[in-house]
Amino acid sequence: MTLGSDDPVAVALIQAIRTGDIDALEHLLRQHPGLASARIQDSKGSSRTPLHVAADWPGYFPGGPAVVRLLAQAGADPSAPVIGAATRKRRCTGQPAATTSTSPTR
Repeated sequence: MTLGSDDPVAVALIQAIRTGDIDALEHLLRQHPGLASARIQDSKGSSRTPLHVAADWPGYFPGGPAVVRLLAQAGADPSAPVIGAATRKRRCTGQPAATTSTSPTR
């Protein structure tokens, strides 16, 4: 399943992940089988998974561990790569953000 980043389901999914709204996330996952492993494609053709959203900058969202656990239980693939990104992204390996960040350190 591939959703455009402006698709209402993708928007609701991203919002639920970033706010840690477990009830909304559970509802979306029940309503849309396969959503945990869906790809969200941006206007440049790059796509990522809900787990990538959960691990996105700034590196921690409210309820992050519960969100990741729920996505994994619903079938998310922690080895799924970002596709088509201008810069190479690392897979969601479960490593702390500090060990996988490509941002320069101060």
